[in-house]
Amino acid sequence: MKSPQEEVRRATAVMIFAVVSSLVVVAILGGLLVVLGNLIGRLGQPARDYGPYNLAARPIPLVGFVGDLLPPTLGAFTRQSLEGDLQKFRAVYARGDERVTVEGSQAVSLAAAQASVRLIQERDFQGRSRSLIEPSRMGFSFYTYSNATQTRLAYNRDRWFFDIIASTQRTLDDFMSIFQY
Repeated sequence: MKSPQEEVRRATAVMIFAVVSSLVVVAILGGLLVVLGNLIGRLGQPARDYGPYNLAARPIPLVGFVGDLLPPTLGAFTRQSLEGDLQKFRAVYARGDERVTVEGSQAVSLAAAQASVRLIQERDFQGRSRSLIEPSRMGFSFYTYSNATQTRLAYNRDRWFFDIIASTQRTLDDFMSIFQY
């Protein structure tokens, strides 16, 4: 038989073990609840940044001809010229005195399309630009720049690369509100 002192020490050790174990379990459950709550909260929220003009949410072109990609009219904008094919194209749209040039291509891969955006940024980088170029980030990347003479938006949607230059920010805003890709 054990002495009363030994039983008290044993009971104290068991009690300390039970309290510490309970605290560890409560801390782990609390952490899991915080993480789970954070994940559930994010499910209903849009991605951190869809880019200007909601680029990441725009459809990926499913066209067979460059004329289908860049139609003769887009709202009040009329296509003045169209060159190339889907592998490399260029179109100029006009609305009165305002001009919008759309260049681009259907690249061989997402990485190649994003490299085209990065190349534009590296050649043209200005301190007041905005960009998001991360490999494979939701299938898009972009670069924007605006100064007194032009506004530029270079971006990709999956394998499609677009470089759009407009005479003013308002012109680009109006054009992008009707350009579906």
